[in-house]
Amino acid sequence: MRHIPTLLPSWSVALSTAALLALGSGQAQADTPYYLGGSLGSTSWRGPVNGIDGSDSGTGYKVYGGWQLTPNYALELSSVRLGSQQDANGNEARARGYGLDGVGLLPLGQGFSLLGRVGLADLKTVTSTGSDRGMALKIGGGLQYQLSQSTALRAEWERYRLSAYSTHTNADQFTLGVKFGF
Repeated sequence: MRHIPTLLPSWSVALSTAALLALGSGQAQADTPYYLGGSLGSTSWRGPVNGIDGSDSGTGYKVYGGWQLTPNYALELSSVRLGSQQDANGNEARARGYGLDGVGLLPLGQGFSLLGRVGLADLKTVTSTGSDRGMALKIGGGLQYQLSQSTALRAEWERYRLSAYSTHTNADQFTLGVKFGF
């Protein structure tokens, strides 16, 4: 029987944190440069990982915290899970880790902003034959909509250049999420 990891413990913590932040967002001080956020989505793997090449599955997510250095530039730390890829024989590859990104924002008006990111991620890639850890370059882009002074919605695409098992594979993650300032 194949082991399928559960997301319940991490999801319950993430959802509880988001709910508490949402309840307090009306009282949040927008004059501080710090924020927290979370995103859910799907990941598309672009090539084999340790001989495993197949269909994409699983939910990808990202939980992050940031520091808005200027109105147009921020630094973000994140914890990310990139879903999984499974071949016809049931072998699975999955990746998770931590990242540091520089994020640029370009206001478009009426609460909308384009965002772009570039960074590094330390990812652990796990397959049925073992695991490997490596640094991944990452880039991304998206759209942010400011709901209130302290709450924003984000739609993003991020590409991770995985470096594991002596190969380089791309993983594209598409997410929707929310960001809370405090």
